[in-house]
Amino acid sequence: MSLSDSFTLTTEDGVAVQASGFRARSPRAVVVMAGGTGIPRQFYRHFADFLAGQGLHVITFDYRGKHSAVAAERLRMADWGRQDLDAVLAYAAQRFPDLPLLFVGHSVGGQIFGLARRSVQVKAALLIASQSGYWWHWSGAWRWRRWLDWHLLMPAMTRLVGELPGWMLGGNPLPAGISKEWARWCRSPCYLCEPDGAPMRDHFARLRLPMRFYVISDDTGLAPLAAVRALMGFYPVAGKELRVLTPADAGVASLGHVGVFRESASVLWPPMVEWLLAPLSSSGPLLSGRGELQECPS
Repeated sequence: MSLSDSFTLTTEDGVAVQASGFRARSPRAVVVMAGGTGIPRQFYRHFADFLAGQGLHVITFDYRGKHSAVAAERLRMADWGRQDLDAVLAYAAQRFPDLPLLFVGHSVGGQIFGLARRSVQVKAALLIASQSGYWWHWSGAWRWRRWLDWHLLMPAMTRLVGELPGWMLGGNPLPAGISKEWARWCRSPCYLCEPDGAPMRDHFARLRLPMRFYVISDDTGLAPLAAVRALMGFYPVAGKELRVLTPADAGVASLGHVGVFRESASVLWPPMVEWLLAPLSSSGPLLSGRGELQECPS
């Protein structure tokens, strides 16, 4: 893998995953970065370039989607974690066996982290604007907008055109199977759940690593504080801390859901690298607190 090259990985269920690698000259660790829903991996290139310049190999990747060799109705969002992310983590650990494995997740990337079997190999995880999508975690008018989205608008649009159009996400379209599972999750208090309603908590309770969650103050439409706190409950024994970022911290007018990764907000990146590397220089994991496993209301 050379600086910013592209390559293909194959998951355990035989799906091709497109990835990009960013090589550091004097590597101290390797970072796997899982992006947000509908956001192509190229969007994160500036952030990945910065991490590489700080001594971190970085691997970004795209989740399976409409060009996968899987029928659109059979695609599942859960496989973004159980298959796609797991394959990238496996590759990183095998390709760089002498380097500690770190993780950065944006939005859905932080939700599916605990679905990946190899997440237990990660030494520290940074989750940015990652949240439970259950509509009740929003407040005011946003709560009812999210209810409308997940119960009516998005299911109807998916049935009408056979996918969730990209303009509804601000990114790439989602195939029918993924769109339907995501909408079902967002209607459930459990959020990540099987078709019968059983919660998906594959490896969440095995993760004892330090985790930092970032809330973006002006991201109330997509990842408000209550929704981020709810996701924190999915990781019951991890060492968790919560930080709030504001546009003023970055010296910009707004950040929103994706602004942290724009070059204009690069002043925010050095503390993230410092935090990611801190556990590697200590004698043990930096566990800053425990939390209870979030149970689904009966």
